[in-house]
Amino acid sequence: MAEIVHNLKINGMTCGGCSNRVSTVLNEASWIIDADISHETGYGHITTLSDISVDRVIEAINSTGYEAIEI
Repeated sequence: MAEIVHNLKINGMTCGGCSNRVSTVLNEASWIIDADISHETGYGHITTLSDISVDRVIEAINSTGYEAIEI
């Protein structure tokens, strides 16, 4: 199955612990292939299966207490 990269702005991350929390939650999901999250830039590049909507990725990030926005 094909893959897609979702590029998102993630607001509220202030340290490595923040980005690690988001990465951990995303990487536990079976539909996430890779999650590259940076608190320094405030962006995330999340690779998923192609049939996963950006809204599902945003919901997963928002569940960690941060706010994700599609860019």
